[in-house]
Amino acid sequence: MELSEAIKIRRSIRSYLDKPLPRDTLEKIVDAGRFAPTARGVEPWEFVVVAEREKLKKIAGLAENGRFIADAAACIAVFASDTKYYLEDGCAATENILLAAAGLGVGSCWVAGDKKPYAGEIGVY
Repeated sequence: MELSEAIKIRRSIRSYLDKPLPRDTLEKIVDAGRFAPTARGVEPWEFVVVAEREKLKKIAGLAENGRFIADAAACIAVFASDTKYYLEDGCAATENILLAAAGLGVGSCWVAGDKKPYAGEIGVY
């Protein structure tokens, strides 16, 4: 799929099929995040793929606007080190991830966490 088409079809999807995502599909999606632009070439991000049902349920229980995560095949948590432009860098990586998912026919939804009360707890899972 052309990038312009992925941009046009990308939607926030909160209801998912009950089937796992192939590892290579998840790797392609995460890899897209690695290629995002970053201020000063810092690349402050770390991507954590969570696919264990119990961990997904725990994350969903913490993120009030992300209850649907409990039913997802996987969650890609994007963490960014505290650098001057961490938020912009993390957002660019997240957008690449969302577009890659759309391009591969995978439904996804961004759940923001920066400065949310649960942000620190997510890293535990």
